[in-house]
Amino acid sequence: MKNLNAVALYTYIPGIVAVITGMYVLIKFDTSEGLVLLVSIGSMFGGILLVGIAEIIRLLSKISRQINETK
Repeated sequence: MKNLNAVALYTYIPGIVAVITGMYVLIKFDTSEGLVLLVSIGSMFGGILLVGIAEIIRLLSKISRQINETK
């Protein structure tokens, strides 16, 4: 179970960094070009996806622990 928590943690950190990077690009650079806008939105979407995957991993590990405790 500790390995799953490490995987969730290693998924959280890049996800949060990707969201922050996407917001930084959106604020700092000229978004009239389509590529810059696409990169910022893609980065934010990818970050949110990684955070969601980390939450699913945490939820499944909690469910697994509860199943193992009831046996």
